[in-house]
Amino acid sequence: MSIKKTMALYRELRMDFTTCAETIYYHNDKDYIRISELVEVEFIPLGEAVTQEAMIKNLIEHREELEKETEVKFNKIDQKLQDLRALTAPEIKVA
Repeated sequence: MSIKKTMALYRELRMDFTTCAETIYYHNDKDYIRISELVEVEFIPLGEAVTQEAMIKNLIEHREELEKETEVKFNKIDQKLQDLRALTAPEIKVA
């Protein structure tokens, strides 16, 4: 079973780049101008096993990146706590 999409090349006017996209995305977008004729493209889907394997791999990598980012943030907080605890608090005189 294949998936058919109508595609075209578009030029983005502000950032000055070319992209290929399905026509429904940029049809009425004033930031993009179509620079090619419309083309019917037939995509043949990959099997579920291939797709799932790639998704699992990407999610694991994303999770590892988030763990590293979070660890850095926790370390900064811990350092700030240590710095604050190391300060000598001013004496408060009670009358």
